Amino acid sequence: MRGRWSFGLVTGLALAAFAVPTAQAQYPNRMGGGRGRGGERGGFEGRRRMSPPDPVVREGPPVADEFTRIVEGTDSLKQTYMERRLAYMKETQPGRDSLTDFMASMRGMRQDDFARARANMQAMQDLTKSLAERQKAFDEGLKKELLTKDQWKKYDKWRKERRKDAEKMMEERRGGMGGRPPGRFQP
Repeated sequence: MRGRWSFGLVTGLALAAFAVPTAQAQYPNRMGGGRGRGGERGGFEGRRRMSPPDPVVREGPPVADEFTRIVEGTDSLKQTYMERRLAYMKETQPGRDSLTDFMASMRGMRQDDFARARANMQAMQDLTKSLAERQKAFDEGLKKELLTKDQWKKYDKWRKERRKDAEKMMEERRGGMGGRPPGRFQP
């Protein structure tokens, strides 16, 4: 009797050990598999958490006066930066306008409209990625060709603070607890 019981226990444990990873692979959102807590699409109501686009990517780098103040630069640096920024802004304006329009269309969207917008989400992510790559190239040009190491550190610190501010603002829109008010999508 004892042998049958232990054989059954061992068999049951072995099957359970096999079944849990299989279930996690099939249903990552329900079983906690995939990335992070709650699976790949964890978070409030099982939706993927969006991080806000970098404000500098969305709006462009700072105007020349602000840039000069940030890096404590000279008038000649200000002039050179102003020319670079003007060319960059002209080149990226259509993409930034599209991103701004998309984000505005998402504000105030009702819950049932969200499924329709999901199709456009990939386009927004691709556009944001493209703009971020262009901003990175612009910043690299500043770092290599225009700024000293100390000036670069000041500019980089300013960029990081802008990103933190955007994250904080998004958290406040979500209600501070990682969720967001039901019935609305807020980018």
